[in-house]
Amino acid sequence: MLTYELRDYRFYAEDMLHPSQTAVDYIWIKFFENYVDENEFATMQQVCDIQKA
Repeated sequence: MLTYELRDYRFYAEDMLHPSQTAVDYIWIKFFENYVDENEFATMQQVCDIQKA
């Protein structure tokens, strides 16, 4: 996904090698939409909140 959909430099960190936080967030959202059941969104949001803390 990173190499095809997110080819723009904005999606890479300053070293132009690693994905930026914007890219990580985008990929995470796509993961949610495709692989997580809607009933589990609340639990996954809690996981995100814990990770951000």
